[in-house]
Amino acid sequence: MCKFARYSCRFLPAILAGRAENYQSSRIPGVIGYVDGTHMAIKAPKDEENLFLNRKSYHSMNVMT
Repeated sequence: MCKFARYSCRFLPAILAGRAENYQSSRIPGVIGYVDGTHMAIKAPKDEENLFLNRKSYHSMNVMT
């Protein structure tokens, strides 16, 4: 029986296959994927400009992929 919602159960075989593939490359058990972040340059906003200024002195937003 699937522990996930019914909608997710049909993706379970793909998740398990991905987990096995990731283990072969990373040797970290139970990993099904990876997340990474990067800074995307933006135009300076008019309000609260300082909140978007990064350590390299340009305006950006952190984007997770």
